[in-house]
Amino acid sequence: MKIIKSSLAQFEYKSDILYVKPFEGLFLDKPEMESLLNSAIELTEGKKYFAIIDTSNDIDSTKDAREYYANNELNRFRYADAFIVSSLPLKMVVNFFIRVNKPSIPTKMFNSKDSAFEWINEMKKRNLISY
Repeated sequence: MKIIKSSLAQFEYKSDILYVKPFEGLFLDKPEMESLLNSAIELTEGKKYFAIIDTSNDIDSTKDAREYYANNELNRFRYADAFIVSSLPLKMVVNFFIRVNKPSIPTKMFNSKDSAFEWINEMKKRNLISY
């Protein structure tokens, strides 16, 4: 397993699954979102990966950052996104993000790390993602 920390988050990468834990109180605008995505690509060495983003810490983002994350040229590196959400306000934000920004890759929200990993592993088993 590879682990790195940037100024924005901790990244853990094993096989083709990247777990991202943004730091408490993080506020993301488009440049920070670009930095997160570029850090992920660097850690995964440009290989395609599944992302699990743990938003259980108190974080926030701008509309520009969310729009960029949902639909940008770097999405070609990700198969799918699983968001872990623990608070009602963040559930509302992530649900809004999925419905309004309509990410270009499969994206789903979960209450726990285990359920997010189960979804990713089920997608891999059923070959719902073309490698």
